[in-house]
Amino acid sequence: MKDKGRLFSVIKLSIIIFLLFGFPLGCGWLPIKPVRSTKSLPPLHQLSSATFQETWYEIIFNGRKIGFFHLKPAMSERNPDLFQITYDLFYVINFMGVKNAVILKEIDRVNPDLTLLNFENDITINERRFLIDGTVRQGNLLTKINDGHCIINETVRLNELLYPFFAGVVNLYLSVNGAEVGKIYEFMVYDPFSRSLQKVRQRVLSYGKSEFFDETAFQVKTKLASLGSISWINDKGETVFGTARGGRLLIAREEEAAARQFIYQKSFSKADDFLEFCRVETDHEILCCRGINSLEIKLEGLRDKGLIISDQRQQVVIKEEGDRWAAYFKIEVARVKEGGGHLSSVQAEKFNDCLTPSILIQSRHPEIISQAESILCNQTELVGSVKKLVAWVNREVKDDPVDSISVLKVLRTKKGGCRARTYLYTALSRAAGIPTRPAWGLVYREGTGFLYHSWAESFVGHWIAVDPSYGQVPADASHIKLAEGEVFNNLSPLIDVIGHLRAKVINYQ
Repeated sequence: MKDKGRLFSVIKLSIIIFLLFGFPLGCGWLPIKPVRSTKSLPPLHQLSSATFQETWYEIIFNGRKIGFFHLKPAMSERNPDLFQITYDLFYVINFMGVKNAVILKEIDRVNPDLTLLNFENDITINERRFLIDGTVRQGNLLTKINDGHCIINETVRLNELLYPFFAGVVNLYLSVNGAEVGKIYEFMVYDPFSRSLQKVRQRVLSYGKSEFFDETAFQVKTKLASLGSISWINDKGETVFGTARGGRLLIAREEEAAARQFIYQKSFSKADDFLEFCRVETDHEILCCRGINSLEIKLEGLRDKGLIISDQRQQVVIKEEGDRWAAYFKIEVARVKEGGGHLSSVQAEKFNDCLTPSILIQSRHPEIISQAESILCNQTELVGSVKKLVAWVNREVKDDPVDSISVLKVLRTKKGGCRARTYLYTALSRAAGIPTRPAWGLVYREGTGFLYHSWAESFVGHWIAVDPSYGQVPADASHIKLAEGEVFNNLSPLIDVIGHLRAKVINYQ
């Protein structure tokens, strides 16, 4: 009973958060200086006339960034005459003395006037998952709710047009239908938590500037049932800024690069507060994963075919499945033979990018060179050198959630996560004359599923995957490579799919 009460409280809090983003800001107050009381936002009538595009927002609670949300309106992939609004939200907040993690992934398909056609919601609250789908058909809304224990199908009669519930509907609604100071607007939404239709009521209060944002904006008061919110929307129909809960909760637009950097850092550091968002569940477990040498797996949700990397270790086949596609990976790990040639046999001109230092890989720093020489002593064989360097990093660098990207700091403090170990190993290997590059992708963790991870690849007559975090030469077959290199731009497509991948294990040995 106590758990049910806590879940209900978190759901209620989540609705408030969703309202903060769907309608986008809540219950707070910002001093605003009126500019023109009669200002209006002309109606666009069609989403195709809108100028707003993909937008990122950060969520700050008590001065700490606790999450983000991402809104992307676009033409539908299924029908270019319609529109698709994708929406991702993630936050972790301490509520009622308990850490609560909320993840929302939503797709709304709408007409050009924003009226709803169908929606797909995937909501996880504290590891409890809800799948909620709905379709408007012949004056009815047909819904299907799956909470993991039972499936509920319902039909709700519609007496008026229906609009999306979550996906930034206020600024989109006002952009399409117009906004005028002093006017009141109403529209209908479906609330999946109460499983009922709810009337949204908006009043445009004023138009002006605030010290909290640089442009003029409409101040809009929104009410849904007993929940109220205030939002600030600019002349383009974009959310500008907001505050809620007495100023303790802030929501603000942020640059795409900053948002991606936040996801990147959290995902590869495997931070506990981000684990639920970034992990990729499988249909069944992989037992003794550190010892497997063969894996066949299907990945859905990759989005960018630039993430498909086939090489000597992994082969990938793309298969079209309806209006989507999936990637089928087959990974084989061959036994690494001793030798592999000598350090002096490496032709540096062929591996320039994997031998030279970079901003992140300071392989020519005296401390790095000295440490590499100390580890290897008189070792001259490539494979033997790789094994010594991997073993040293694995043994000496202790796990730490603060995953530094400075190899010198990692070397000096002997602390870091998978990314820190990979960068330090790469720097030591390059200093020793071994062509090496970071690799990025997924690795399986027993009891959890696939997590985002980084490891390295070294050339020993051929490329081999090695993992200094697990002390593996070669790395086991659960390492699925999706990107390589230390340049952040190389990782951008990978960051786009975090939180969206689905995996089906076909076979492993």
